[in-house]
Amino acid sequence: MSVLERIENQKKRAHEKVVATKILDNLEKLFMENNDTTSKRWIWELMQNAKDSAYVDQKVKIKINFNQQAKKLEFSHNSQPFTLEGITFLIEQVSTKDRSGITDGIKTTGKFGTGFLTTHLLSSVVDLDSVLADEGILPTKFELTLDRSGKDPESILTSIENSLKQISQIDGAKSIEIFDKQLFNTKFTYTLDQKGLKIAEQGLADFKFSIFYVLIFMQNIQSVMLEHEQCEYCLSEKAEELQDGLNIYTIDEIKKGTKK
Repeated sequence: MSVLERIENQKKRAHEKVVATKILDNLEKLFMENNDTTSKRWIWELMQNAKDSAYVDQKVKIKINFNQQAKKLEFSHNSQPFTLEGITFLIEQVSTKDRSGITDGIKTTGKFGTGFLTTHLLSSVVDLDSVLADEGILPTKFELTLDRSGKDPESILTSIENSLKQISQIDGAKSIEIFDKQLFNTKFTYTLDQKGLKIAEQGLADFKFSIFYVLIFMQNIQSVMLEHEQCEYCLSEKAEELQDGLNIYTIDEIKKGTKK
């Protein structure tokens, strides 16, 4: 092995160690500082990421299913598929927000940085079912496990390597013949312990309290469905117009086919 190759290997190893240490440090800080505020953040981080991944010509639909008996929470949306960069950033917990906060002309708040780590308050292990599409890669389904249960950098690094291996298995996999961007093509699944159940309840309660503000200020979110309650929230199609360009909005709560 040449000196240059050895240097490149050392650089790669140093990068991996920094990534693993950063994840571990942020997780430790998150769990140490956990309070009522941070316990509610997970739902807003997932919704923000779904919004930031939206198609230019399509509003986002979100579906949440909280199964207390099975101790699972599923968060699904119909935003764009992951790119190779996006899925790598998720695995390595790097924010995709650039210095200006502008990506392809759209202002974002950044995805998959330390904010996404707050969702690990629900569970240290997250299963992701989604679709990968990129230059030269037709839309292809994949499954991925994000395991942040390690207590030292080496354990976190091993988990990162395992996740990257799972993504590499997409080579040779059969692409989706007809990709329907209206479907809930991305799903995060959290398996909950007793603490996770409580945090899930806190986040959902805060969401229901704040749903009006959510849909007003995130108007590229079309609707949010709480599947376990058979209830869907969305902005009314028409807003009442007032003077000076002001509008009055109302929220439709659709439950078991009945609009309230």
